[in-house]
Amino acid sequence: MKNSYPIRMCIICKTRFKQENLFRFWLKNKKPVLNLKYGRSSYICSNCLNEDKKNTKKAFLKYGLIQEELKEIFLDGESKNSRNC
Repeated sequence: MKNSYPIRMCIICKTRFKQENLFRFWLKNKKPVLNLKYGRSSYICSNCLNEDKKNTKKAFLKYGLIQEELKEIFLDGESKNSRNC
């Protein structure tokens, strides 16, 4: 039997990736929360996190997210936690 791995979808671009290639977060009181061990989460790919296109910004607004805030959380001002899609 071949090895299987979890597939998740980016909430912005709707593209499917391996779970390990996405950033995982949860919204609590309209603020992104990290370090979850269980529960429903949302995922975003590094491409959407770094894009400054009009459609990407609209998608962030649709979910009530602030792109710059997520960049600070996940990238911490650098790409030390970034993952390639």
